[in-house]
Amino acid sequence: DPGRLVLQLRHILRKLEIKTGVPTEQVVLCIDLSNIRYEANRGSTGLPKGIVRDEDLYKAVQNSMIVAKASEEEVVDLLISDYKVDGVSLTNPEGAEGNILDVNSQVILAPREIIDRAAAVLSGEGIKLMGTGLSVHGMANLMLNKSQRYSGAVIIDAGHVKTDMAIIRSNKIVYMESIPLGGKNITKDLSLVLKITMDEAETLKK
Repeated sequence: DPGRLVLQLRHILRKLEIKTGVPTEQVVLCIDLSNIRYEANRGSTGLPKGIVRDEDLYKAVQNSMIVAKASEEEVVDLLISDYKVDGVSLTNPEGAEGNILDVNSQVILAPREIIDRAAAVLSGEGIKLMGTGLSVHGMANLMLNKSQRYSGAVIIDAGHVKTDMAIIRSNKIVYMESIPLGGKNITKDLSLVLKITMDEAETLKK
């Protein structure tokens, strides 16, 4: 609902600007699990100088983003699990000597319509869309250290109408689930059992 989204966006931005003292002019749009699919892929490139340079890394990553996608889909994020130089795994391959660089990745795809709709709403509020990302990936980067992202962690995002869960290991999604239960269900149950309004139940819940 674009109308409700605009109102909520204005409310959130006002709160954010009060806290930071800085107006929000640019954002990154995070797509949630219920709107994405992912494909494992590998990108490779030769190393003409016999050493991994920035341009080689960039080319391999770009090649890893080439996947079979529907015409209405967009690549919204890329999770890199590891790099290999001549078959040897490296955390950071820059400067490593070899002939072939491989990037193993997970390409995150989402419907273009979702991105276009959000971009139109943001544009109407004078906000530029800088890029896109996967919501749980963003949360993982904020809340987990590198060791946790690789050894394994469960991220749960409990929302208003649904709860998203993702298991991340080796810096990629190994399982995800979106459950149609959220905070609204608790509010509704309180309202029914205690015979109070939804607004009263929401206040009580909080």
